[in-house]
Amino acid sequence: MELFNPDGQALLNELEKQKLTYTFDFNGKYGYTRMLRRQVEGKNNSWAIRWNASLFLHNILSLNVGKSLVQNNGFDGSGTNCGGGGLYASNLHLQPLEVRKLSPIAEDPKARNAYVRYYARTNSFTAKAIRRIQRTLKGDFGA
Repeated sequence: MELFNPDGQALLNELEKQKLTYTFDFNGKYGYTRMLRRQVEGKNNSWAIRWNASLFLHNILSLNVGKSLVQNNGFDGSGTNCGGGGLYASNLHLQPLEVRKLSPIAEDPKARNAYVRYYARTNSFTAKAIRRIQRTLKGDFGA
């Protein structure tokens, strides 16, 4: 897509210049800006954070389907950015999905607030600690 900017530093600078980091981070509940900063520092090689920032800065919405149509087999331990384990395993949805045109296309404030509440609940220190303990107990040290 022509709007994608692969330059993480330029994206970070623009988010900071426009004072959008708090909004980009779902009101501070999810660390997208931190992830972008870490990409700039060479601590991750995420194209996805640059994709999200590019879309956000162009006021473009993306659609994330709640049912998986693909199986990600890339977490077998051989990849650059992942380990082994079944953390991202999903059940395939084998039935056709209805697709319909929405008009007007606009962000729904209620949906955004639902994400803020979700991230506040799932990204708290306690929630992260519980997930880490559960993964450790299962022997899933990869992701």
